[in-house]
Amino acid sequence: MKHLKTLVLAIILIVGFNPGASAQINEDPSWIIKPREHSKTLFKTLKPRIEFRSDDINKALTGRVGEKSKLFISPEFTFEGDITANVQKSTRLKTVLIKSTNFKGALLTLSQVIEDDGSITYTGRIIHPESEDAYVLVNENGKYYFEKTNLKMLMVE
Repeated sequence: MKHLKTLVLAIILIVGFNPGASAQINEDPSWIIKPREHSKTLFKTLKPRIEFRSDDINKALTGRVGEKSKLFISPEFTFEGDITANVQKSTRLKTVLIKSTNFKGALLTLSQVIEDDGSITYTGRIIHPESEDAYVLVNENGKYYFEKTNLKMLMVE
């Protein structure tokens, strides 16, 4: 037993104080976070703030998985894609995910939340992990707008 304790202590000391061993662990962290080679803005031609009617949001929420979706967000912004998920977690929360066919695979998520008082609110985002810009759905005085933002404000790399 005495030799076993000595052996375990020797292994811990060798591994713990071996500078080569610890350097190998932290040597190349690029497998964790891949740097972007080129910065991109997918929505650079679009306005920074675009009104989105709640009727159009409801239209998106009623689609089924596998169906095509075409949302006319504004005259210059049509989001087309395939519905990849439509989930109703409870009677108060419904979410749809649409993968774009006209914006290089950008993802649109829209959720409908029924509040305790019965009012309905919506949340949503349009993102692409390789783009620097994104849109967030915001409510202002009962109207909904997609507001352009920096993707770094929404996602951690």
